[in-house]
Amino acid sequence: MAAKPRRPAKDSLAPPDGEDGRIVTPFDTDRVQESYEHSSLFECQGATVAAARYESTPAAQLRSKNSSDVVFVMLQGTAHRHEGEIDGRGFRYGAMRVGQASAFPLATSLDISVGHTRVESCEFYFPQRFAKNELGIRGEGALRLQMAKPDPFLFHAAKRFVGLGYLHDDVSEMQKESLFRTLALHLFAAYGEGPATLDPCAREFTALRAYRLRSYIDGELHRRISCRELAVVAGCDLRELSDMFRTTFKATPAQYVIDRRLDRASQLIRDTTLDLADIAFSTGFSGQSHLTTALRKRRGVTPYQLRKRSTSVFVPGMDRCGSRSATTIGSRILASAEFGEGMRADEN
Repeated sequence: MAAKPRRPAKDSLAPPDGEDGRIVTPFDTDRVQESYEHSSLFECQGATVAAARYESTPAAQLRSKNSSDVVFVMLQGTAHRHEGEIDGRGFRYGAMRVGQASAFPLATSLDISVGHTRVESCEFYFPQRFAKNELGIRGEGALRLQMAKPDPFLFHAAKRFVGLGYLHDDVSEMQKESLFRTLALHLFAAYGEGPATLDPCAREFTALRAYRLRSYIDGELHRRISCRELAVVAGCDLRELSDMFRTTFKATPAQYVIDRRLDRASQLIRDTTLDLADIAFSTGFSGQSHLTTALRKRRGVTPYQLRKRSTSVFVPGMDRCGSRSATTIGSRILASAEFGEGMRADEN
């Protein structure tokens, strides 16, 4: 269980090393190491979320001493038997199936035999005192040993996290940060040694800090924005940002940023003749198709429909095919402005 897995990227999963310098993970065995895949999806203050795949084996021996709190969520496959010792005590357990989760506390010693089909999982690694230091949970907040606990919420949320894990745009990153905090709070509440009592924090941002956040986001829509940046602007930590942002703006940071981008893009589509690809890039979308998908999904409208609705403003400048030239539109807008100035001069 202490074999070194392939590491697909330089920032791949790296929990604290075992005594022999090799990475210790809960289902890494000598028998499956050649076909074993383990990818880091997200890291936060020493905690890691990873996706793993283990090829089927009739029997494999697992030996390790956990260097972090670990939660293993079965997304696909079945572990059909477990037997051996946990912390020196005899242990035997039946099947672990899709939708079930197991928790292995810090410093748990495992020496068990397990057989399984091809397994895909989502795994969470938490360093010591993570719950207290990063989540604001009172006490040590350690996990307790649990095996094959049905957990529908964790299963569906973990599948969502794996889906987001390989996306690296800023909105996806903010969604991962928000979902990670939700999952971490759930894990320490459902699998912790005691009740997860949170230390209180401020309820919402002051008007000044809310204004600073709105202004900062509106000024940076064209590029990637991270929750860490927003926390600096707001003068708080990530935990406070997550709680207070939702209370103040009635949305998560990711939801708020995408809504502001769609507001800006919609305004540019309606009121200008800029190319849709240029509008997409200037408002932080990866391309025209990304913008179109986001508008259709969140607003129920396409860029073409938005631009078509604005034709009433530019009817005099349309040709027989229904298109408008920037020159015609610009000249008519300028003429209207000059006409308005003349009217005001006559009134004076």
